[in-house]
Amino acid sequence: MKSIFSQDPEVCYLCGKHNATDVHHIFEGSNRSASDEYGLTIRICRECHMYIHHFPKSKTAVELKKYAQKKAMEHYGWSIEEWIEKFGKDYRERK
Repeated sequence: MKSIFSQDPEVCYLCGKHNATDVHHIFEGSNRSASDEYGLTIRICRECHMYIHHFPKSKTAVELKKYAQKKAMEHYGWSIEEWIEKFGKDYRERK
């Protein structure tokens, strides 16, 4: 699985622990396949993965989505309209 985030697959993207084995789709639900298609996945440890899924409105989860949107728009050269067409909304405005 490709990712636009460069990282060591054995290190958690969020906390830095070694042996991170879970793939986290930054945009889940109906956007999970788009996360796969556009490389919006990261490797994170089980503890961080559970936290993100149990607390989707946490500062960590919200900031991750904002950063991923910014990075994807830069990586692919998308306008905000193109982003919204693919992912349904502007996550940068999410609080």
